[in-house]
Amino acid sequence: MLDKPSVAALVAGRHGDPFAALGLHAAPDGRFWLRSLQPGAARVDVLDGHTGKTLCTLPPRDEQGLFEGVIPRRRKPFAYRLAITWADGRHEILDDAYR
Repeated sequence: MLDKPSVAALVAGRHGDPFAALGLHAAPDGRFWLRSLQPGAARVDVLDGHTGKTLCTLPPRDEQGLFEGVIPRRRKPFAYRLAITWADGRHEILDDAYR
């Protein structure tokens, strides 16, 4: 998980290296974390990039649009897409620029 100063820098657009914080990252224990900054999103689901199957829903980390969570049952990097549900109800599937 990111510390509070890193979260604040990300949501303010002043983080020195957003690629080091956003996207898919391995933790020392072998689990994979995914972080996505989606201001205005109500929900962010992670989809398998090959099958389109929903792998998990990323919980919101803060009210400004940072979503963060552990990807279950994955121990190697993998292709993924993000299914975003916006606050106005629109839904779209996106590639993650930080992938």
